[in-house]
Amino acid sequence: SDLYDLGNRVWFDTNNNGLLDTGEAPAQSVTVTLLTASGTLTTVTDANGYYAFTNLAPGTYTPTIAGANFAPGGALADYWSSTGDTAAYAAGDNNKDHGIDPANRAAYLADGVTGAPVTLGAGSQPMLEDGTAPALPNGDARGNQTADFGFYKQTIGNTIWVDSNDNGVIDGAEAPYTSGPITVTLLDTAGNVIDTVVTTNGVYTFTS
Repeated sequence: SDLYDLGNRVWFDTNNNGLLDTGEAPAQSVTVTLLTASGTLTTVTDANGYYAFTNLAPGTYTPTIAGANFAPGGALADYWSSTGDTAAYAAGDNNKDHGIDPANRAAYLADGVTGAPVTLGAGSQPMLEDGTAPALPNGDARGNQTADFGFYKQTIGNTIWVDSNDNGVIDGAEAPYTSGPITVTLLDTAGNVIDTVVTTNGVYTFTS
């Protein structure tokens, strides 16, 4: 019987809009798994963020960004799944995030980020998807290259400065406070301490 291919891209969705925009970088060396009727296949993204599973029998498959990616030292440590389009893949939706967002960080680590199931079979493949993606062995009519995943990093921060004219704006000769580190504490809505950092040249950042 005919064989089919499935893939596409993982990227850093800097503005968390669920779309691969100009200037956003690919996510390299991300482990991607594919649930099949007979087990699980595994691959990793290339330098351009692309991945592919090839020569698949007709059937339904579920692509997942593996939980190991989100562990400390993983390719997506400190990153979160973009707010995207979790509906079924279709023609024209290439370069859109399809990750189904986990409820919390523990779910990322345990289960990864799963996309919508993909059904491969005669006449069910979108055509003319990502024109820059590597060609797949069974051709466009038997390939689905719309299973994209975007990730962003949650950060809070920025600058502490000496506001000489007390107008609440960094202006004129005003500059970040560089006379020494300042401790900044992040609280949740109940007043619990989430994290504490110190400034470097007046700048601070909380991540993940």
